[in-house]
Amino acid sequence: MDKESDAMKKETKDIFMYALAGLTAIITLILIIVVFFREVPDKNKDIAFMMLGQFMGIDVMVYSYFFGSSKSSADQHEATNRAAEVLAQNSSSKTIEKTEIKTN
Repeated sequence: MDKESDAMKKETKDIFMYALAGLTAIITLILIIVVFFREVPDKNKDIAFMMLGQFMGIDVMVYSYFFGSSKSSADQHEATNRAAEVLAQNSSSKTIEKTEIKTN
């Protein structure tokens, strides 16, 4: 049951990761279209350019965190934990077998 909940958490995190990355990309594309292809009033141009720059920065942070080195570090950490669990299970089963052999 614990493995099922871990799988569900990972799936939920993956869905959130792709949804957030997609949302920031869509907002950035909309801002690019507005700034470069629509008439923005002169008094709002600075705000539009600042928003575009902020969302481009947010895009970089989201993509770097979810798809960059942080993601690979998290995957490596998860693989190490799984390997440690398997090793612990194997060593405990061998200890049980040795105990059974000694008692017989």
